[in-house]
Amino acid sequence: MSIQTTEAIVLRSTNFAESSKIVTFYSPQFGKIKGIAKGARSAKNKFGSSLEIFSHVVLVFYQKKTDIQLISQCDLKNPFLNIRNDIVKIGYASYFVELINKTTEGAQDSEQIFSLIFNALITLETANVDMEILAHFFEIKLLKMLGCIPVFDRCVNCGVKITNGKFSCRLGGILNNECWGADESASRVSLGTILTIQHLQASDFSNLSRLKLNKLSSKELKLVLESYIKYTLVKNLKSLEFLEKIT
Repeated sequence: MSIQTTEAIVLRSTNFAESSKIVTFYSPQFGKIKGIAKGARSAKNKFGSSLEIFSHVVLVFYQKKTDIQLISQCDLKNPFLNIRNDIVKIGYASYFVELINKTTEGAQDSEQIFSLIFNALITLETANVDMEILAHFFEIKLLKMLGCIPVFDRCVNCGVKITNGKFSCRLGGILNNECWGADESASRVSLGTILTIQHLQASDFSNLSRLKLNKLSSKELKLVLESYIKYTLVKNLKSLEFLEKIT
């Protein structure tokens, strides 16, 4: 058993036994870490508010050859107070961390994934950016990191460059007019939405404040990305259901 120190984002925190918590973190060095914080709910709690969801912390833990590590210390670096003071921002931040929690295991691409969730929270906290655009950017980048990004630049069936078409969750990409029959359940997507997705794929966080969505693209992006995530990765996301109620 060795002592490890890393920065991390809190993904989930649940009560355990009478006075403890089981907490899931995401870190750049170790990927997802699940640990027990003994006494975290007691009167002499040494962890304070550092175990709250989507907090940025410095974590010290005893690394064991088990699924649950022992949390020794957790110091708060950034509580993201601007997010916590806005119910809609709370909804989006909760969606980001739940999506990471339910789609990642181990330490694969952990530095990239940590950077994605950390910068998404920083952008949500400090930048004047459309939160819907930020969410779709986050979804696209995460899908790419997980190796399951759909095909958006050509027909997934015949390989011809796309001008317009329909999106197929089952086939994992856009179908052009001639290939619609390959998946009769595919949903129509406009050229503007296809170009917006391609733009988001090529963008970074600094470009997001300049991007705006019209009503059609907003509707289609939500349909395409959320339906694909539910189809390929995880069906039930409580945070997404919450977001739909408040936005």
